[in-house]
Amino acid sequence: MSQHYICADDFLDGAENFLDESDDDDESKDTNEGVRLSNHRKWRFLLSVIVCGFAFMEGYLYSVISLFRGMGLSFVGFCLPPIIYYSAAKNQGDGKISNRVMYALAGLFLFGVFNMALVAMSIFLDIPLDSYAEGPGRDEHDHDQ
Repeated sequence: MSQHYICADDFLDGAENFLDESDDDDESKDTNEGVRLSNHRKWRFLLSVIVCGFAFMEGYLYSVISLFRGMGLSFVGFCLPPIIYYSAAKNQGDGKISNRVMYALAGLFLFGVFNMALVAMSIFLDIPLDSYAEGPGRDEHDHDQ
């Protein structure tokens, strides 16, 4: 059975028959693995279309995209791992988590919430990230002349 990798041809083929449930490969129709590969291919195609759409719209909707990017990365990077670890640790064994680990998980989660608040403040209050370069006295000393 051949593996499906996304490339330009697969991207264009996927665009033509994304909603088509039938698969061109007759060998993969009979096996569960082939159907699973076909479904993964469709999800990868959809994800690539979404990422390309965000990249295309970044010049037009920069503040909205940067808000979603900052909030999403903060949540996925700092808030989600403690939640996953806590739920996995509770479901295994006796379900006890030491206080040190709970403090670390809570600290990481709160740092993620704090980071999300900073992202929201910078977007909604329209604070430019390079405001230090435009401070007072920056134009007084022009050494290039």
